[in-house]
Amino acid sequence: DDAQVQAAHGVRVIGHQVEERAAVQIDPGGVPLDGHPRVEAERAQRADDRTARGEYRAARAELRNARGALARGDQRAASEACARARARAPTLPEAIELEAVIAQARGDGARARKLFQLWLDGGADDPVGEEHARSLLNR
Repeated sequence: DDAQVQAAHGVRVIGHQVEERAAVQIDPGGVPLDGHPRVEAERAQRADDRTARGEYRAARAELRNARGALARGDQRAASEACARARARAPTLPEAIELEAVIAQARGDGARARKLFQLWLDGGADDPVGEEHARSLLNR
């Protein structure tokens, strides 16, 4: 079969163009064999994706804890839970925003401004929160 021969030799013909790729060990069924670098790289990427999803899920759980603590007036617990969320997912926009809100509630205006700016620069996705952040920054 031409497709298997092309794949085994790392070449694929597309119209009149030839695309070269690294040669792949192919089993008789046309599937790359275990241990091949491409197969291993794909496995590693899937594992990384699962790990990242788990970290984001755990970070969001910490953010729920932080919001609950903030609603109860426990700013220290809110700050700690938010810090745990940021440790798991440092660039998660809602974690940055919540940390800014907590900083503002604790009276740390400079930190709140810095975090709100970071959140806005990262692409704020909450129009009401964005307006609040911009008003704070314009004071």
